[in-house]
Amino acid sequence: MNNINFMKKLSIIVLTIIVFNLNSYSQKANVTSAVLEYRKYNPYMGDFEGSAKAIDLAKKYIDLAYEHPETKEDEKMIFHRGAIYYCLIEISQILPNRKIDEKTLEEYFTIAKTSLTKVYQNPKGKFKTDADDFVKMRHSMVFNMGLKSFEEKKYNMAGMMFVAAYQIKQLIGVEDLDAKKNALVCMSNEIVGFSKDKMLDSIIDRAKIYHEAFPKEIDPLKILFQTYYEKGDKAESEKVVKEAIEINPNDKTLFYSIGTIYMEMKQYDIAEINLQKAIQIDPEYIEALYQLGAYYVEVAGGLKDQANQLKFGDPKYDEMITKSDDYYKKALVPLEAYITKQPKDKDVLNILFQIYKSLKNTEKALEYKKRAEEIK
Repeated sequence: MNNINFMKKLSIIVLTIIVFNLNSYSQKANVTSAVLEYRKYNPYMGDFEGSAKAIDLAKKYIDLAYEHPETKEDEKMIFHRGAIYYCLIEISQILPNRKIDEKTLEEYFTIAKTSLTKVYQNPKGKFKTDADDFVKMRHSMVFNMGLKSFEEKKYNMAGMMFVAAYQIKQLIGVEDLDAKKNALVCMSNEIVGFSKDKMLDSIIDRAKIYHEAFPKEIDPLKILFQTYYEKGDKAESEKVVKEAIEINPNDKTLFYSIGTIYMEMKQYDIAEINLQKAIQIDPEYIEALYQLGAYYVEVAGGLKDQANQLKFGDPKYDEMITKSDDYYKKALVPLEAYITKQPKDKDVLNILFQIYKSLKNTEKALEYKKRAEEIK
């Protein structure tokens, strides 16, 4: 009886091992089948339909392998899952009947990026080089297409190619700064053309594309801000400014740009606040110091001109002259900080001479006049 029980137990153990091994083999077979179908994918030779069929089958097998704990963490599976899902995106852009919605595209890209980055960032992994080669081939092809289009002054096409090249490098967690820089140059060149023809909606559409591609970059937001303001869409312009400040709350150039744009739009109070913020971030920021000082001088001069146009004895005269002097005094702070950094700027030395002369400070006025005269 004991022998019979033992044999029964042994049979169960053997059967369990066989089933386990068969199941393990089955899951690994899914990875193998996915790889074999993936290798048939070759749209670059013009076999679009064959490549689409192969990559669909590859997805079927790789999904089965991913869903099973036996192969879920297998590095070979992870690499090929990333490659297969990116190829699904690739073929969807080639064949009209393969178009997929934006949500699915984002899902596929996330899967591809998560998988390939995991493999690439494993220094001892067997598939690190495979991930690198997969990305390098596609990146090189797209980046060079961008350069060619740029040389032909096809800035829209070039920009999209550089955006694509940037995103391809993102598949392995690498930021392609050259592709980003080139893409933003393309954006600027496109928008120059639109600006000449006052194509404000086209400017907004283009800037939105680049903002979506590079959400942390300020240049597209600056363009959106200015264009919305030109359109009279104050709500959208303020929304864009808020977003830009949230991204870079300590970006002096951002506040300077906002201040300058509001200055051009004659929104002086808002311009002054933003220029002051730029200077608070960097007390030696010469562009902001000059712009703020020039603004105060302009206001002071305007008040003085208005006062001089009043009738003799008008009680408002003294009040306006006092306000003018106050603005001149305010101008001295940024302009003298500016001239400390730019001591050879003759124009600003002459402005300081005129300010002190208006304030009846002869000694300081002559000091700046002498300095200006010494500059050849």
